[in-house]
Amino acid sequence: MARTGSVYRLYSDETDRCYIGSTMSKYVSIRLAHHRQNWRRGDDYQGIFNKDGKCNIEILGTMCFDDPQLLRKAERQMLENYLDTAINKRTPYLSKEEAQANLKENINKYHNSPKGKVAVKIATANFNIKRLEAINADESQPTETIKLNSWKERLAELRIEQEIIKDKDKEEKDDAPKYEKIDAKVVVSFD
Repeated sequence: MARTGSVYRLYSDETDRCYIGSTMSKYVSIRLAHHRQNWRRGDDYQGIFNKDGKCNIEILGTMCFDDPQLLRKAERQMLENYLDTAINKRTPYLSKEEAQANLKENINKYHNSPKGKVAVKIATANFNIKRLEAINADESQPTETIKLNSWKERLAELRIEQEIIKDKDKEEKDDAPKYEKIDAKVVVSFD
């Protein structure tokens, strides 16, 4: 079933910065209200919204599509026209190759983080424990009890280290600003 979507640009006459986005909503004003809400909650729109929460919106294109990825591709094409001034943090559409490269980069970033390094060490300890337990289960093999116990002790130490890292991450999240959910009526005006 074909759907309709729009690619839009948020901008201000007071700055050269802009935001390129897309929406499948029937009314672009609904998407604008989401941006305004994010701005009020502290997202940095780099001057696109004025002190009263108003900005300009321009519809760059409207299209019908069966696959939502086509709308994302159109958004990316428009975004590339505004690369010097756009404040977008994410690329709206990634090709298969770009997605794979992005995934590889994120995996490397995780493996080089404290949490990732501990996870790799835990996986290694678990592998060695299972290997040694299999050797011990085979009565024809000499027992490896000392090595097995050593790996189990190391695993326990790593689990403690993992918990410390999780607690630290939780503290950092707890220190982040909190938002209170409120019931509100949204009124959108296009002054």
